[in-house]
Amino acid sequence: MTNFSIKTALLAFLFIVLCSNVFAQLNEDDRMKIRLNFSSSSGISRQLLVTADSNATPGIDFGYDAESFENHPDDMYWIIDDRNFLIQGIDLINENSVLPLGLHTSIDGMITILVNELINIPEALGVVIFDKEANTYHNIKDNSGFSIDLPAGSYLDRFELRFLDNNQIPDDGDDSSGIEIDIDIDTIVDVDIDIETDIDIDIDADINLQFFNNTKQIAIDNPASIPVTSVALYSFSGQLQAQYNNVQVAPKTNIQTNNINTGQYILVVHTASGTTSKKILVN
Repeated sequence: MTNFSIKTALLAFLFIVLCSNVFAQLNEDDRMKIRLNFSSSSGISRQLLVTADSNATPGIDFGYDAESFENHPDDMYWIIDDRNFLIQGIDLINENSVLPLGLHTSIDGMITILVNELINIPEALGVVIFDKEANTYHNIKDNSGFSIDLPAGSYLDRFELRFLDNNQIPDDGDDSSGIEIDIDIDTIVDVDIDIETDIDIDIDADINLQFFNNTKQIAIDNPASIPVTSVALYSFSGQLQAQYNNVQVAPKTNIQTNNINTGQYILVVHTASGTTSKKILVN
């Protein structure tokens, strides 16, 4: 009986020590972690996680990587060895790390990738989305996110999550939405502005835009009834705030906006013949 009691006490002691070590490691978790959020124009959202752990590798690691077996019309995922993952562990996150991202969409429209949470990421380390097709970097560490208008389809070898020294992030003149906006903040609201995109487009001079603060409506003066493919509101940091599809084709169209915060925005209208933009003030 005495031997049994001693063994029981010893086992209990060892168990307590083991639990204490485990909880201590959990409480002192200094691993680098990044959570990304993907959203599509159809309203679907996905969150991804990557963690730097010395026991993991850039390949597939049991216990560190979680494969995706879901089937959503719009989605984003890490690509490891031609397989899709929602969570991945890698050995290091530094300026040499390149993490391929895959995504697919079921309809044409805007997608947005932004940082949901950063844990133990050095201040000097920039977090960027690299667009291999456009050869452009988009800084997402400041939470403005990266938005781009994509045709429906799969993009399995175009986007990557990369890490650069903040001082070395290329200044490609591109805001995080993929649309270059060249404006003077001090200009008055009614002055039209020019925008440039990564592709060549024609500016549609036949459409005039207004925003009525009393009714919170976007007014589109479209005398030629040119088909409008989408209407979008961007913050000055380039983040997509709202998008409206299936706009009525008519000489005059009003779009009711909802839950738009007070501030200055860029109103962008895409039509069959070009793009028109205007700075507006919501108050």
